[in-house]
Amino acid sequence: MTMVDDRAAKSPAATPAKYKVGIVGFGYIGSVIGACLADKGCDVLGIEIDPRTVDLTNQGKTEHFEPQLPELIARSASAGRLSASGDFARLKKVDYIVVTVGTPLDAEFKADLRYINAAADAIARHLRAGQSVVLKSTVIPTITRDVFGAKLAAVSGLTPGKDFHLAFSPERIAEGKAVKEFFSLPIVVGADDDASAEKICAFWRDALGVETIKVSSTIGAELTKLADNLWIDMNIAVANQIAKVCQAHGADFDEVQKAANTLPKGQHHVNILQSSIGVGGSCLTKDPLFFAHLLDQAGHDGRLIREARAINDRMPAHAAQTIAQWLNANGKKTGKVAVLGVAFKNDTNDLRYTPVLPLLGELKTRGLSYQITDPHVAPANARVLFGADNDLVSWQDAVANADALCFACGHTVYRALDLALLKAKTAAKCLFVDGRHSFSRQSVTAAGFEYIVI
Repeated sequence: MTMVDDRAAKSPAATPAKYKVGIVGFGYIGSVIGACLADKGCDVLGIEIDPRTVDLTNQGKTEHFEPQLPELIARSASAGRLSASGDFARLKKVDYIVVTVGTPLDAEFKADLRYINAAADAIARHLRAGQSVVLKSTVIPTITRDVFGAKLAAVSGLTPGKDFHLAFSPERIAEGKAVKEFFSLPIVVGADDDASAEKICAFWRDALGVETIKVSSTIGAELTKLADNLWIDMNIAVANQIAKVCQAHGADFDEVQKAANTLPKGQHHVNILQSSIGVGGSCLTKDPLFFAHLLDQAGHDGRLIREARAINDRMPAHAAQTIAQWLNANGKKTGKVAVLGVAFKNDTNDLRYTPVLPLLGELKTRGLSYQITDPHVAPANARVLFGADNDLVSWQDAVANADALCFACGHTVYRALDLALLKAKTAAKCLFVDGRHSFSRQSVTAAGFEYIVI
């Protein structure tokens, strides 16, 4: 009897493509979207101006550390479902164009639209009737319609909603679990005409098999994204304040949080998030400020939002002060701190706005020495951000004779460490700072550490 390899029978190359999709901006978000769509049977073309990213993608590789992403890119590139190019003219052959370029803050804390405008101009030169364009870059209200869409129309001579479909569809995946979430989270679609909304909702439903949530305008979808990130950042600020009081009174934050979250309220329950050593990344650090600026423009008060941002920005200093106070209380005027994890969150290599950068400055200000380690971050990238005198070392070298361990990331590889063996490498009396709620108090104290959760 001949055995049939079921994996080969179901490989993407074995069946016609569901859709031909162009992803403009093939950075972290773009590569996740592209790899996931390709794995679901779409033909995906990543458009990227960085030649290194293009070359790596066409080799089936990525510089982004994200669970499952390297495997998806390798498999899809090998199957001929995923490729990359710097040539915008190739977008003529796709049916759907998804835009994921960056929107940083400008000097006045407004959205910097340089990349949005450049992408719209380049796309419009090759836009043809019947295509669908989906903007996923985070923007403030009206940008999809009045800036991005207007530029597409002016340059191409085509009319949104009549000649081509246009929608805003906010990206809501979180680093460290992006692939899993993109395959499962509901996708929000907002358009200013019914035809665009229906067309693009149908695309996401069919391509990914996920729920779609239609809102009645691009502005509604733009505000949905900002509202999500505003809620998250302000909730973390509340958690950080609770954690400080718990620490001051010797209470266990995790117990308080768990108990508090059992209270039914509204449609669900009280949902206090975890405190943390700091908030980083490109979304939570800027999107609330977009919202505060919108309040300013409407003649309202955005101080609550800005104060929440400030609370989260002060957490690295709070962590450094906690370490310094513990060392002083234990007769150590100076000490060595091992900082484990330098990315902005668990299980990623993304250094954008990482709270570890201000943390190191705060440790240095207090006269403490430190070494940094992270298995996912390229040493060259760390050197650029942290300086030539802050090279990454192995975790074994970092913790050797350390007086304090500061887990700024709860990477999976760290959570798998044998804590007793870890303790054997540190100073006789050593503080264990859990900056991401990644370890259990019981297991850490059983290994001989003094445990503090930030």
